[in-house]
Amino acid sequence: LSLHDALPISGTGPNKAQGGKWFMFLETSGGGNNVGKSWLTAPTLRTNTMSMRFYYHMVGANMGTLRVQTAPLPATQNFESGWGGYTSSTTAVPNWRRGTRTPSSGTGPNKAASGKWFMYLECSGGRAGAVSYLNAPGPFASTTKRGRLQFYYHMTGANMGTLSVEAKVGKKWNRVWFKKGKQHANQNTKFSRASITLPAKTIGLRFKGQKGTSWSGDMSIDNRSEERRVGKECRSRWS
Repeated sequence: LSLHDALPISGTGPNKAQGGKWFMFLETSGGGNNVGKSWLTAPTLRTNTMSMRFYYHMVGANMGTLRVQTAPLPATQNFESGWGGYTSSTTAVPNWRRGTRTPSSGTGPNKAASGKWFMYLECSGGRAGAVSYLNAPGPFASTTKRGRLQFYYHMTGANMGTLSVEAKVGKKWNRVWFKKGKQHANQNTKFSRASITLPAKTIGLRFKGQKGTSWSGDMSIDNRSEERRVGKECRSRWS
C-alpha cells in the first residue's frame, strides 16, 4: 500500500483524490498471478461510535476484493514496557510506582508475577489511611454485557492497608473487589490471582490503594487482563 497523488499505471485507479490531493492505493503491479493480501491497519479505536465512513475507488480489468475488518485487541498489561497508560492519582507518598523490587525490606514481593516489572504502592511516607488510585487507561465504551477482570496481587507487610478495585458505572465508582491486611506470608510468596465479574455498563476501572498504619504496607499488582473487553476497542483494516 502506498500514499500517492497519482497512480503509476494507466487504466486502473482514480485520476485524483476524493478531497485534496493525496489518497491511499494498493499497488498490484507485481506478484505474478498468485492471490496476495495487504493490510492497511488503522490506529486503535476506543469509542462508542458504531459506524465508519470512507470513500473508495475500484476500476481495472483485474480488480480484486476490498474488505474492512474489525478485531478486538487484547486488553492485557504486564508493565514490562512501561506504565501502559496507567496513571497514579498522587505524586506525594503514598503513590503508585513501577519497579522490579520495592525499596523497603519486609514488604512488597521479591519479584514480579511474571517477567520483571510490576506496580506497587509506595508507603514510606504520608499519613496513615491515605489513598492513591492507579487509574486504568480508557475510556471504556458503555455496554450492557458484563466483562471479567483478572490480575495478580501481592500484599505482605506488618502494616498492610487495603487494596480495592473500583468500576465506574455512569458517574459513580463502585467497589467490586477488595482485600484488607496482610495476605501473603513473606516477600518470597507468589502473587495471588483475582478474577472479578464487572458490572454491566462499566466505563472506567481503577485500583485503590489505602495505606495502613505505617510504612510496611507496599501492596503490588501485575498481569492485569480482561477476558472480554468492556466496550469497543478495535482496529480496522483493508484487504
